[in-house]
Amino acid sequence: MRVLSLVHEPTSTGGGGLFEEVVVARGDVLERCVMPETTTGPDAAETYDAIMVFGGAMHPDQDAEHPWLAN
Repeated sequence: MRVLSLVHEPTSTGGGGLFEEVVVARGDVLERCVMPETTTGPDAAETYDAIMVFGGAMHPDQDAEHPWLAN
């Protein structure tokens, strides 16, 4: 199985974490695309068996650390 993980931060907390670990543990092919760092992007969606999309490392209760969350 070919799985794409789209993440928005290169850190371990800003990505797929446990979900990515499970893909690898199953023996599937994991392709990780860090959106701010890529210049070409991933292959076409239909070439993957599954796609996981993750946001950044911030959480909804972290308004003090990330004031724009309240907007």
